[in-house]
Amino acid sequence: MKGKYEPDRYVMLGNHVDAWVNGAVDATSGTTVMMEIARALGEKHKTGWRPRRSIMLCGWDGEESGNNSLLTAASPLLHDLMFDVHKKVNDPYRDETVFDRCMIHYKDTDYNKTHKIYSLGAGSDYFAFYKFMGIPSIDMSYRQSDLDQIYNTSYYPQYHTFHDTIFWMEHFVDKDYKVHLTVARVGLLYLLKLAENTLIPFTMQR
Repeated sequence: MKGKYEPDRYVMLGNHVDAWVNGAVDATSGTTVMMEIARALGEKHKTGWRPRRSIMLCGWDGEESGNNSLLTAASPLLHDLMFDVHKKVNDPYRDETVFDRCMIHYKDTDYNKTHKIYSLGAGSDYFAFYKFMGIPSIDMSYRQSDLDQIYNTSYYPQYHTFHDTIFWMEHFVDKDYKVHLTVARVGLLYLLKLAENTLIPFTMQR
């Protein structure tokens, strides 16, 4: 979607489309979220709206075979943007915001004490953007809370297995797709703030 005033400056949202096996969560859930964001942007565009800066929605492959293409973690420049957005989106199943839930989830960590977000590593789609090109980036997902966790793992037990299916997703994980919709709302607000604000909302003091 071409920007109205700064068409040569891009805000990108993307997700890999390849998977080890069935990939209902990894990576189809991310693609589902991106398609919902595309639908919302399309509806807004029908009213005559255009963003200040250009928006690109991207899908790529090659992530599972070694990230040779292109919990939240982010570049420090984007930390305050994330806090602002998280306070505006409600948790899908509780009477609290996404930010409130994060504060509970990380109650004994620096996140709660200093509102510090994890730094991006080298294990996912953002790697080429962040590590090679120095582009401020965000990685977002909903994960099982450590407070409720049964398995001693940061990933769900079906991760990268044959059991990561749509049936499992719709019967045991997100039956009504409320979590998907919540992540889409967060992602859409990220996009709009970065594409629409006259001053890009970077945090220079962190």
